[in-house]
Amino acid sequence: MDKLLEAAYKGVVRVTFNHYRTGEELVKDVTLLATPTFIKQRNDSSCLAFYDKADQRWHSIDVTTITNWEVIE
Repeated sequence: MDKLLEAAYKGVVRVTFNHYRTGEELVKDVTLLATPTFIKQRNDSSCLAFYDKADQRWHSIDVTTITNWEVIE
């Protein structure tokens, strides 16, 4: 999770994960850079909060449900 958090603090990351209840695959473009509220993430947390650029709101993601991520900006 270190590299994912590092990338999100620098720009926008596309995260693919499964919804924790339904298992539905979701894809969100998220960031931790220049967000309305700054949150310091811990790499040992079971759940991470990211700011969704499209929805303009925070999403929490269970780290065990993340299947892929890539830097897009």
